[in-house]
This record gives sequence, C-alpha cells and structure tokens, in this order.
Amino acid sequence: MLSELLLSLLLVSIDETHAIPGLLDEVVVTIDDRGVPKITGEHRADVVRVQGWMHARDRLFQMDGLRRVSSARLEGLAGPQARAEDDRFRKFRMLEAADEIYAALPEDQRQLLMVYADGVNAGAKAHPKTLEHTILQNNFEPWQPRDSICVLHTMWAALSIERRMELVRGVVSDLGPELFDFLARGRSHWDAPVETFANEPPQLPVIPSPEAVNLRDDLERSETRGLVQPVMAMLGSNNWAVSKERSATGYAIMANDPHLPLSAPGYWYRADLHWPGTNAMGASQPGLPGATVGGTDHLSWGLTNTGGNFLDYAEIKLQRDEDGWWFDTFGPKERLRGAPIDGEALVGLRSSLGPLVEVVSQEEEEATVRFAVWTALRPESANLTQLQLLEAKNVDEGVAVTSTWFGPSQNVVMADASGRIGWTISGFIPKRLGFDGSKPVEWSADCRWDWGAQAPRPSLVDPESGVLFTANNRVAGWEYAPAIGENWDPGYRASRIRDLLAQKQEHDEESLLAIALDTRVEMMDAWYQRFTEALQSLDGGNAGRARNLSKDWNGTAASDSRSYVMVQAFREVVEDALLSPLVAPVAEAMDVYQSKFPAREEAVEAILRTRPLHLLPLPHASWEAFLSDCAEKTIQVLIQKGGPNALAKRWGEKNSPRVAHPIANQLPPLFDGLVRLPDPPQSGSMDAVKVIRPGFGASLRMVISPSNHAAAIYHMPGGQSGDPRSDQYRKGHNAWIKGKPTSMRSGPALRTIRLKPAG
Repeated sequence: MLSELLLSLLLVSIDETHAIPGLLDEVVVTIDDRGVPKITGEHRADVVRVQGWMHARDRLFQMDGLRRVSSARLEGLAGPQARAEDDRFRKFRMLEAADEIYAALPEDQRQLLMVYADGVNAGAKAHPKTLEHTILQNNFEPWQPRDSICVLHTMWAALSIERRMELVRGVVSDLGPELFDFLARGRSHWDAPVETFANEPPQLPVIPSPEAVNLRDDLERSETRGLVQPVMAMLGSNNWAVSKERSATGYAIMANDPHLPLSAPGYWYRADLHWPGTNAMGASQPGLPGATVGGTDHLSWGLTNTGGNFLDYAEIKLQRDEDGWWFDTFGPKERLRGAPIDGEALVGLRSSLGPLVEVVSQEEEEATVRFAVWTALRPESANLTQLQLLEAKNVDEGVAVTSTWFGPSQNVVMADASGRIGWTISGFIPKRLGFDGSKPVEWSADCRWDWGAQAPRPSLVDPESGVLFTANNRVAGWEYAPAIGENWDPGYRASRIRDLLAQKQEHDEESLLAIALDTRVEMMDAWYQRFTEALQSLDGGNAGRARNLSKDWNGTAASDSRSYVMVQAFREVVEDALLSPLVAPVAEAMDVYQSKFPAREEAVEAILRTRPLHLLPLPHASWEAFLSDCAEKTIQVLIQKGGPNALAKRWGEKNSPRVAHPIANQLPPLFDGLVRLPDPPQSGSMDAVKVIRPGFGASLRMVISPSNHAAAIYHMPGGQSGDPRSDQYRKGHNAWIKGKPTSMRSGPALRTIRLKPAG
C-alpha cells in the first residue's frame, strides 16, 4: 500500500479521448487549472451521462460512501468501525424506500438517473481503482439509479434533526406544559423573518411558574449538570439576494454559503454544464446529476435548511394473531410486512405509515409501537424536480418549480435576469390533523397526516425592500409553525445579514461576499458583560489574569481574540447550570435516546433577564453569586482542559477548520501533509454570519447574478479531486481560507477530454 501511494504521488495529465456507450453525440470536456470541467454537448442526456463519468473520475470513493450511509451499507466499505453508523440508519429501511421512490419518479427523472448511472459506471471502468478502495481492500460495486436516491437520503438525514429531537421533546413533555413550552419552542427576540412577516411581534418564552418547577426546594436537582448540549447551529446555511434596484451593477445578485461538515474532498463538485438553450454553472453533489445550487443565464438560486419538522413518530397499538402483527387504527386491518432487523422482534417491520422504529411496550398479543412517518421515505413526497431549475426562465417559474420539488426542505432564494428576486420553501409540507408534530402522539382517524393535501407554502416575490435573506431562522409567520415546526436557529445570523444589507443602498458581488465573511456577534456582548461583571467578585491570580486578558473584546469572533474563548466557555457553563436542573427529572428517559437536551438560548436569556428566584439553583443565595460561581468554574474548566496558559489562548487556536480526508486517521502521521489540508486559525463562530468550528463551516461561498456570470464568485474548502495525490485535491483551498473572491467561471482549458459514442 505504501509503495503504491509513494509511486503515484505525481499524476500525469494528457488530453484524452474515450468512447462511452449510450452517447448520442460527441461531448467535449475542457478542464481548467483548478480542475473544473466544462461539459458541452448537444443533448441534456449526454451532458448528464458525462457528468456522471466525471463524478466517477474525481469523486468515486466519496460517492460510494454517500450512497452507503443512509442505506446502512457503510460497514461493507469501511469495515466494522462503521457498524454503529449503520445501526443508526438500519431501522429506517431507507434502501427499500429508495427503491420505491425511484420506481414512482416521473419517467423523465428515472431516465436521467439511468443515464447518470451509466455514466458513473463507464467512468469507474475507465479509470484506475481509487486509492481509498485500495487501502480499504474493497472494490466499487456498479452504480444503480436508486443509489442517487440513497445519496439524496444521506443529505436528507443530515439536514433533519427530527429523527432524534422529536423523541427527546416527547420525553421533555413529561415535565408538564409550562416547562415544555419554555424549553422546546423555537422563540427568539432576534427573529428576522422575511418582510411580509417582519412586523409580527415575537412570541417569547414564558417563565414557568414556581408550581411547575422550584429549584429552591431541591438541592440535588439544582446541582445537576451535563444534561444539556451547548447551543449549536443546525446543518444550515446563509443566503440572500438583492434586486436590481439595490444593486450597484443594475442586475439582481444572489449569495449563498451552505454550512456542512468539512472534509477533503469537500461536499461539492463544480458544475459547468452546457447544452442548447442551457448554460449552467454552480455546485453539484457527487452522486446526483445537475447543479444543486448555482445559476443559468436566466436564474440563480441558493439554499438554506428550513429545519422543517417533516418527520413524526406515530404511536400505534398493534394486535397479533397466527398470521402476525396488524392494526386497524384507520379502518381496514393492515398487516405489517417485511422482517425485523437482526436482534429485534418488531423494529424494522414496515407499514403504510413507514418503518417501525421503536417499541414502547410489548406483550404476547399486543404492543404499542412507533412508526417513522417521514417525507423522505414516501414516494409521494420525494422527487428530483429541482433539475427543472436549470430550465426555469425567471423567478416566477423558479418559485413554481420549487413548490413541486420534494426533497430536504430548503429556503430557496432566487434572482433572475430581469432583476427580480424571490423566495419560497421546497419540500412536501404535510398537513397535520389534530396535532402539531412537536412530540410523538397516538395516531387515529382524527390525529394523522392528510396525504391528500399539503399545508400552505409561504413565498415572497419582488419584496418592497429589494432584499431577501434567510439563515435557518424563522422566516414565515407563526401560523406556519404547526406545519413547518419550530426547529429554527435563533436569528443571530439572519438579523446581522439584514442589518448589513441595510447599511448600503447598492451592493455588488464583492460587498455581498463581505457579508458572508462577517464575524460580528452582537448577542455575545451581553455575555461579555455578564462574564466581566462576575469576575469582579473573584479573588486569585487566575481571576485577575482573566480580567486583564478579556479587555481585548471587540464584539467579533476574531481569530486573535482571547476574550471570545473565555466568554464562549462561560456561556456554555451558565447554560448547563441553568437548564440541566430543569430537565433533570427526565434524565434517565433521555439517556434511552443517548441524547442531551439542546440548549435553547432564548430560555437562558429569559431567565437571566428576569432572574426569578425559583429558578436560581441552590446553594446560591443570589443571581450575582451564581454567575460568579459560573465564572470561577469557567476558569477552572479552561485550565483543566488547556493547561496553565489556557486563559491566554486565542480563539483561532480553538477554531481552526481541521479539514481532512475521511481515511486520514487510518494513515501514519507521515502522510498528514498529503491528506490533511492547511489548518490556519480562523475568525468566525457558529453564531456569526461566517460560520466555522473545527470540522464544520461554509462548504462553499457563492455570489452570482444570472446577468453577469463574469463577475460571479465561488470558492470551497479543498479542490475538485478526491485523490490526495492530485494537485487538484487542495487547489482553491487557500482562497476559501482567506475569503478570496475567485471567479466562478471555469478558466482557459489546460486539458481536453473528448467523449464519443461507443461503436
């Protein structure tokens, strides 16, 4: 293995000609110095086939992994260490769902996936076995059309927190309605919805009464810690757009930076696709045809995760007879089908609702179980209609396409060549009857999903302000919450984007990129004030040192800031100390789901603003004493984890991106320079517009006007190639690190590949 790696460190580039079965005409691929392929053909199907060929050429191992995650087949590629990941997915039966979804797709979408799969397999055959498959002693199995649905499912699962969170909320609901509403609802005074709903007053958490919870009566509960995970952003993104009236260029412009786990290669593969009537460029997902985000000569679009709650756990009572398990909740008797997963009596069986994922109770002939009712698993709520965005001629057509695109629910912000902008959300929006989806409930004829209809879909075209923006925040009115859910991020990023857009009457591509790189975190000012005030009552050298070192505060998550490290750590200590006691009575039940409760920042803020005595944890006599104790614990934790010089460490030392190949940990340190990308300190945080934490951040940054592709900006972590031996493995990474405005257009051809019909 070592000799193979060393002998092939240099890849020789020459022009090529290949024959591919199924092509109708010749397709020409030109590749620039960054490895970006420009694919030009006479037919859409030919371009899609060759896109599959190029994906296989540069990202085959990545594609193999992506199709295996959701379908619980990862152990077959990566070995026993992947078994736990497979176990997370196995009960959802997503491979069977992928088969059903593929079979139910419209004919044109099925044909495109078949063409794409043929291209992938031709590309895999035309190129040597990947380095990763060699190291893992594995072979690539031919790509099937349904594997593209599996790739879509992997992203769908990553973007959905409901697989776990609805179950955790169900446990928290046992604390009573006051505590449930206080802890589990997505309310924030930082809300920044689109302007149609901007004047609605925020619905803020109501402090639970002493009758609901009184920590002054319970020392053991007051001292509970470790049940809360720090506030973290969901897998999300930022996007915004300005109309021609707010643009210095006279064109509408759209910007997008999706936030995802960082790895090398990155999640995206550049797309530059051309056939008669269509010139598209953007970012594709290896394993799927087309461009997920990007633009054409007519329309540009970008995505952010809605956090929509489109998975419910339906609690159903089962009966058993000599032929197996059944239920008649909705009228006719329905028998469960399939087989349970290994080691389970019922989990993994399937019904028309979905897979059986949890047994609440079971006796010999009766059981209470939960089925996962999830849009990702049903043919009527999953498709690849997003491909039609490549054909849309304006914002109106883009909104119409998005309204019928049923994939992971996204905020889709668009700009068109006439200078207009628009927004709506994608994905099937289930119409719930008799419940709001916030926790598992028993289903009945009056409490279920109505599959014959969808809930209303919010949208806005031609906003009066000339700007649109979303950042995983609440974007629509409260009347949409029962359908979409309340899994929103607080509006820290969204409100900052709103304010930055308002600071200038006219924007261009570079000013919109500057917004993506902004590191101001206004809400942390209050935490800084609390921390420094709490330090005043502390004695000792470390407290004095913390006071001195925290004076560099400027309100930004700057890489050279010492104060940001301490203030963020203080915030996490306080959140844990305030919220863990509130959920302590259900700690054992939460442990069943191997989960901590996600801290709701607004609940913490409500407590600290009002400082109710009954929520002050014992043994503290005052809120000042509590916060001083938290400050002291913060110093102790930092020193325990980071050593005697921990207080002097800068934010960037803690916050480098740490981008590496998935197999990096399986190779000797000798190869770190090959598989790990440069890792300098970074400014930004999970609460800044520039989202970054180790292993997570902007998976690309893109600014594009359909009227001015020459000025479009694009960069991403890592490069086009997934092969660490290629110079295209890291080409462009430095531009992403520095936020450099590099061109989105593919450059002059350094290499040409001609793909001809076979035979």
